[in-house]
Amino acid sequence: MKQKTNPGSFQFAELAIWLKQRTFMLYLWVLLLSLIFVDYPRTTTHVVSATLSRYMPSFEYLALLNRHRDRINARELREYEKYLKKVVHFLPQRPDAHGLLGFCQYYLGKRKEAVAAYENAVKVYRDVFNFHYNLGIIHMQDGDDAKAFEHLKAALDTDAMDNVRFISNSRMYFPFFKSGQSPAILAGSIGETLRDGYRQCYLLFFFNCERTQNYHDMLLYARQALAAGFPDDGPFYYYAGLASFYHQEYAEAVYCFGEGIKRGFEDAGLYYYLGLAFKQAGKNDYAVVAIQKSRELSQKGKTFSIDPSALPLQIF
Repeated sequence: MKQKTNPGSFQFAELAIWLKQRTFMLYLWVLLLSLIFVDYPRTTTHVVSATLSRYMPSFEYLALLNRHRDRINARELREYEKYLKKVVHFLPQRPDAHGLLGFCQYYLGKRKEAVAAYENAVKVYRDVFNFHYNLGIIHMQDGDDAKAFEHLKAALDTDAMDNVRFISNSRMYFPFFKSGQSPAILAGSIGETLRDGYRQCYLLFFFNCERTQNYHDMLLYARQALAAGFPDDGPFYYYAGLASFYHQEYAEAVYCFGEGIKRGFEDAGLYYYLGLAFKQAGKNDYAVVAIQKSRELSQKGKTFSIDPSALPLQIF
């Protein structure tokens, strides 16, 4: 015997199916619209960044260490390291965090970890001066002239104004400058700091070229350094003269050495090569005088050199 079916139950079932279909479609449309109008990765990054910023420690000690490298406090550095490790874990696309982590690890004696941190920073954004410069210093200290050359050259090839913008836009670098500075004054302050860094990088680069007898790049970048108009450019004229000498451009070498002397660069090596250049040019009397001056300066310990182990890393 067939059961009687209530016609109303069919209507209710059909209504339920219809509502279910419409609800699913509505949910689907909401999802599609949210994907169009909401950038989930960016939103997530913003939330994580805001949370980490809220718990960011005061960088007052790092600012102090940046000015006085003899005030190393391992406890303070470990706290920064702990925080910065969290930042790079959740926000691996932050090159400034990788760079600061490398700085802290270097001064904690964790050289391999510091190199890895700076290399990660370069992978994220390779056009930052101090990442390459610091890697150049570390590799010079380790005796790896090839890697040092690679990073020092990369540092010199970065754009100074791009670096000013990068530093200005990084919240992590704010504590290293006076609060309340106008954008123009801040940019000027960053520019002065970077100018000193580039000058020191040129000198270290030339020292590296001299050790490896790479006089081609020495001459190329010495001319570039002189064109930049750095103050106290006597050493740059010395290296331009040295590279010119090994390119057998003896008249140019004599000119560059003479310009270095005019700028007060008293160095035994400069006078020694000046004497050799005079000798190659057939001016033996001048050569004797220059080489004698070289001996006198050498006895007084006036020989220009760079000790990579004594060079501090730069935060920016």
